[in-house]
Amino acid sequence: MSSTHPRATIARLPFLLDREPIDQLMILGLDPTGTVAHAMSFPTRAERPLDDPLLESSLWGPEISDAVVAVYTDRPALNLQPLMDAWAHQGRATVGAVWAGAQRWRSYLCETEGCCTGRGNRYTTRTLGHDDYDPLPERPANAGGWRQDRWGDWMQAIADVHRDLDVDPGLLELLARTLHDIPIRDAVLAYSADADGQARPGLDALLQRMMQRSTLGSAVPVHTCAAALLYLDGDMDEAAHRVRQILETEEYSLARLLSNGLDMRAPASLLARSFAHYSPQQLLATDMRAA
Repeated sequence: MSSTHPRATIARLPFLLDREPIDQLMILGLDPTGTVAHAMSFPTRAERPLDDPLLESSLWGPEISDAVVAVYTDRPALNLQPLMDAWAHQGRATVGAVWAGAQRWRSYLCETEGCCTGRGNRYTTRTLGHDDYDPLPERPANAGGWRQDRWGDWMQAIADVHRDLDVDPGLLELLARTLHDIPIRDAVLAYSADADGQARPGLDALLQRMMQRSTLGSAVPVHTCAAALLYLDGDMDEAAHRVRQILETEEYSLARLLSNGLDMRAPASLLARSFAHYSPQQLLATDMRAA
């Protein structure tokens, strides 16, 4: 977690903790090297004070020097100041503290006058002191309908790539960001595990184009899905190499799952069965907010 820019916190915490960026309080404890030493997430709808048990010394060991915290909710954000004050009293620095909703965000650490007010900043306009950035895919209240629409985009893009047609760079960027949504990510893997031989090359080529347009640090889900496809094809050595690179960048839970399977030399057929157990349509209907 090297970058302390608010946009990095907003974009990276959900897939670092493998949680949906909806109604979640996410906290990372970092050691002096910037490595994640402890991570927690809680539903913001739960009534809990921002003191105990979040500040129990057993949770924040002496190796933890810094903390990153983010609140993802469209409702009025939690007051993080008591948490930040307590960490400061313990000698820990808060290197990232943000609230992020579907349409607005703000940093609790911003000192630029008129920038991060209580009302927050729009993702689509440049604000004082911060770059224009929209890391969260639009996810309206009807998440199931939104996922079905994005799945249609995926199917069209796969068909176009298979026919050697260009895919609009904006669509490539949108599809890459939708992989931060866990049901869509798992639907892509379920499709790849169960698709016929004619469709798989198109999906593989689409992920390759996404990776060419993005660094590993900003698109861990894309690179992890591509590594999973290598695993499904039985190319375990290359899959293991890719997974090691991913885990050196982020402790992404899907990459850790793949790493465990590769370490045990679990056959590709076993991985395929785990993803093909559900259809993409069943996964797209998953409401992660109820999890």
